[in-house]
Amino acid sequence: RSATFARPWPPSLSSSPPPPHLHRPTPRALLTMFDAERAAASQRRAELSSMCRTLRAADAEARLTQIPAVMKAFQKEVERLTQRAVAAEDACERAAAATATSPP
Repeated sequence: RSATFARPWPPSLSSSPPPPHLHRPTPRALLTMFDAERAAASQRRAELSSMCRTLRAADAEARLTQIPAVMKAFQKEVERLTQRAVAAEDACERAAAATATSPP
């Protein structure tokens, strides 16, 4: 066996920090991350709104060339919202499970 597989998990206290996927962010870091995501989402909605106004103002021929870009932007936003909703649901499930298993 190679040395990478021979190391037991969890590592001893003197070893390197846990892998990033096991790192739990602090509440302050979470709030900062949420605020940044809200600001970015607001900016993206404003951009989508601007794209729609431009599309409505364009003539029929220009609309045909703009529609693919507008549709792609909307689909990307839907994917971001779906990812955010799934992450929130997972966090709620983890919180509920932790609350259910903790002593009163």
